[in-house]
Amino acid sequence: MTRSLDPPAPWVRRVRTGTYLVLAAAIGVFGWQLWRSTRPPAPVPGLTSAAVATPDFDIVVPPGYLEDTPLFGRRPLLPRRLVAHVGQTIRIRNHDRSVVNAGIFVVQPGQTLVQRFTRPGTYSGTCLLHPAGRFTLVVTR
Repeated sequence: MTRSLDPPAPWVRRVRTGTYLVLAAAIGVFGWQLWRSTRPPAPVPGLTSAAVATPDFDIVVPPGYLEDTPLFGRRPLLPRRLVAHVGQTIRIRNHDRSVVNAGIFVVQPGQTLVQRFTRPGTYSGTCLLHPAGRFTLVVTR
């Protein structure tokens, strides 16, 4: 069997080039999403990290909490709305194997997050620790 050594038709070259461009774009988007997900969250104005002996709000995520039960079957570890005062602190200890998203707070597996409230404001976001799926933190004077 003989194979032709003629160059491919122009439409074949366009299809190959288009395929490579789509593949390169997909790899770029995937890489950007991966890079974005591994960055530490941006600091939130009005909250500072602090080491405290006794926090005002202490939340402990037990092992298996996020994996064992569906969202609507879990008992809430946080209220849907938490009212705190400037100067108070919150500590979230994650003993689960999953990343915990509690409103504006993200806690990696096995990590502890401690934040002190330094100025009034309202902060809200998605929450895996409450069946409603949302958490609002209101900091007052």
